[in-house]
Amino acid sequence: MTVRVRGIYATALTALLEDVVQASPPIRERFEESFPVAPADAAVETTDDRQGVGIHGDEAAVHGVVSRLDGLALDTFAWDAALPRGAVSAGEVVDTLGSGALVASDDAGNQGFLPYSKTARHVEEGDTLRVQVAEPQPPWADRRPVLDTAVEIPAALATLVRGGTSASDGPKLADIVPADPPEGWG
Repeated sequence: MTVRVRGIYATALTALLEDVVQASPPIRERFEESFPVAPADAAVETTDDRQGVGIHGDEAAVHGVVSRLDGLALDTFAWDAALPRGAVSAGEVVDTLGSGALVASDDAGNQGFLPYSKTARHVEEGDTLRVQVAEPQPPWADRRPVLDTAVEIPAALATLVRGGTSASDGPKLADIVPADPPEGWG
């Protein structure tokens, strides 16, 4: 199982994880070793609120990382999101609020919050929109997952974003791909 690590809190876990790939320059410097540039089965990242780390990716890989980290500390808490990060659905607007809309995003009726700033057009109750979960929420939070109409498709070494440019603070592809050609490539 390969794991990509990003963010200050996640970096601290690098030594506990096996098969770290796509290491950022700070990780390579801190551990004084090279890491392969290969597809990641799971990603471990500092959460947007900087309160911990989130793990997402292939289900089996995520469960493998969670089981590795689960007994790490007393305050380690693992939960499965009803609407996980990156999930894409054709959701129905079920209510409109002052700053956004509530969108039923799955067959179970789980709802996410779509800020009006994250959609290119006016939305009304009953509209169907393609949405992606941008910020999942833990079960103890008193808010819904945040949705976006800009769909990103993460792949092994790059992410496809329709009409978008990278806003990530993480390393760029040029930072993680070795500059020297592989042996035999001239």
